[in-house]
Amino acid sequence: MQTSSADPKSSEKEATSSDFKNLQAEAERVVVPGFDGATAWLNVDHALTMKELAGHVVVVDFWTSCCINCLQTLPTLAAIEDRFANDPVVVVGVHSPKFDAETERARLSDAVRQYSIKHPVAVDGSMKVWNAWGVDAWPTVVVLDTKGRAVWVGSGEPDRETLALIVTSALAEGK
Repeated sequence: MQTSSADPKSSEKEATSSDFKNLQAEAERVVVPGFDGATAWLNVDHALTMKELAGHVVVVDFWTSCCINCLQTLPTLAAIEDRFANDPVVVVGVHSPKFDAETERARLSDAVRQYSIKHPVAVDGSMKVWNAWGVDAWPTVVVLDTKGRAVWVGSGEPDRETLALIVTSALAEGK
């Protein structure tokens, strides 16, 4: 998965949601492979599919519970969930472990509770989702348009306002 060529921080101060241009061009968008390969899900009662997420802007967070940058991204994701609570926006975590101990479901469940993660979390203990999406860093955040195509990809901790502008733009485009 390739990062958007535009630098989201370069125009964040002067940009508004109506003129924000950092979404991947439509012709360059890639339909993501979904979450096949996740061995379990937390915070939901079933495995989420791309079909059921159609019509929503989806913010996918590839994280691991031992990564400080991943943990520092969680408040940004919670802010996105709060800010867009009345809109068709879904945050989905994909926990792809860095160390063997992180594959233990009980340990991951404890981390989800400890950090007050409310969004669905796919358990990617075998790294199948990670590999299918071509992710190579923790954290990686991917924003999908309402058709399930990647419109923005960022590695590292995303800027809260930049991420909100990207979600706002994807929502506006989807209407």
